[in-house]
Amino acid sequence: MQDNELLSSVVKLATDAVVDVTIAMLAVAEFVLLVRLRVNSAVLIVAGAVVGGFTTLI
Repeated sequence: MQDNELLSSVVKLATDAVVDVTIAMLAVAEFVLLVRLRVNSAVLIVAGAVVGGFTTLI
């Protein structure tokens, strides 16, 4: 039983790490878009909210 709990914990940590890295990469991409392409910040806020909603579901 302990092996299953350990495996479950490892999978949960790995999933959280992937989500955190994905969010960080998206934040960098949004910053680059804002600085380089001067995209409207409202567009980035909406995109961030959509991505945040999807990552919450994971």
